[in-house]
Amino acid sequence: MTLRSRFLLHSAAVVAGLILIGLYTEAQLDSITERRRALHEEWVELDRALALESLANAASWAAERGDAAQAGATFDRLLRELTDLAEYQRRQRGAVAREYEGSELDVLSNVMRSVERLQSLAGSASLEAIRTVHQEIEAAMDDFHGIAEDEMSEAIDGIQATETLLDRLMWIWLGALLLVLGGGAIMFSRYVTRPLGTLRQGAHALRAREFNHRVPVARVDEIGDVAEAFNAMSEELGTLCQSLEDKVAVQAEEIRQSVAELERSMRLATIGTLAAGVAHEINNPLEAIGVRTEGMLRRADRDDLRDGLGLVATEVRRCQEITQRLLTFARKRRGTTGASLTERLDLSLVVRDAVELVRLRAGQRTEIEVRGGDSPVWTLGDPAALRQVLLNLLLNASEATEQGGKVTVTLAVDGPNVRVEVRDTGQGIDSADLPHLFDPFYTTKEGKGTGLGLAVSHGIVLDHGGTITISSAGPGCGAAVNVTLPRAREVNHAD
Repeated sequence: MTLRSRFLLHSAAVVAGLILIGLYTEAQLDSITERRRALHEEWVELDRALALESLANAASWAAERGDAAQAGATFDRLLRELTDLAEYQRRQRGAVAREYEGSELDVLSNVMRSVERLQSLAGSASLEAIRTVHQEIEAAMDDFHGIAEDEMSEAIDGIQATETLLDRLMWIWLGALLLVLGGGAIMFSRYVTRPLGTLRQGAHALRAREFNHRVPVARVDEIGDVAEAFNAMSEELGTLCQSLEDKVAVQAEEIRQSVAELERSMRLATIGTLAAGVAHEINNPLEAIGVRTEGMLRRADRDDLRDGLGLVATEVRRCQEITQRLLTFARKRRGTTGASLTERLDLSLVVRDAVELVRLRAGQRTEIEVRGGDSPVWTLGDPAALRQVLLNLLLNASEATEQGGKVTVTLAVDGPNVRVEVRDTGQGIDSADLPHLFDPFYTTKEGKGTGLGLAVSHGIVLDHGGTITISSAGPGCGAAVNVTLPRAREVNHAD
């Protein structure tokens, strides 16, 4: 049952009860009015009876004195009053008057006959006969007075009983009012106040971000509908809030990565400019030293001199390779690769070429396994630059892997991208080094590397619109490098 139906039913019951009590009270008030009217009629009737008794006494005295004129006038008036009193008695409609109407009329009839007999005896009969009839009239009037007093007593008793009932009805009205107010308060508390308090607690819990809080649904009414809607809203808000938090976390991470990438790009750009200037300034003297050393080596006539000059030439070439790497790094930072990045190429072929070159260099020291790439994996870019990236990653993995270790190269298509993973079982990477591996001149090889290989590779991958990441569980747990590049549309040769 709905809350509205409950209140309507309660209100209807209250109104019906009050109407019944009101009708009963009105009936009792009408009864009191009727009884008071009957009492008034009895008073009037008694007054007239007393007047008749006075007239009867006057008529008797006139008859005893022999005053025929006075006695005749008094008898005529007495008969008229008796007739009027009988008519008045017949006109009374009260329950008490109707109950005693026959007795009173009989008495009045007897009085009227006695008066007529007394009138006939006036002036001609003995005083003894007149007094006897007069006594009959007095006895009859006494009877009439007794009946009237009984009527009055009964009317008064009825009025008192009704007033007592009205007093009780007053208490009944008061009890009914208290019952209505108490029942209404209990009903309002049970069906409105308590559920609203529960909803308020739910609102406070929702405000405190307790989205798992649920309002109990105890009834099927409007409050129950509100509770169900509140629970649904709480669940939706919890889902929405969690979704927003997840999105904010993702966006924050993307912003953090973007800021870090921007800072790295600015730092690399500055380092690249410096590296280009340094490489250019060093290349000129290195070129001169190399040329002079080669000339002196051709003219040297002693073995120890040739060995010394050969060592100088070797170190000069090593220095030139380092400066060449610096120049390559600087060009990548400036976005001038010198090659088109829109060339469509099969990445599986580039991977195989790089693996073969590293196998030749590493020999049997490290096992290299290739997974995937049985079918063409197409992407866009510079084959030479991508080969340089893969060579650098494979050489780092091979150098980090001890004798008998293994390097696994996995090539796969991942939705709109292609992915190359280079995983080794080598010495692993400390978590403190992971954020700096793509910084130029940062190396973990303890003097065996320049720290430019990964920086150059990072720039090449970014130029190709891809991403490169490195992960490691820690020292001794190996490492994995993931390179993701955009996938190129396959060509249908049948078209």
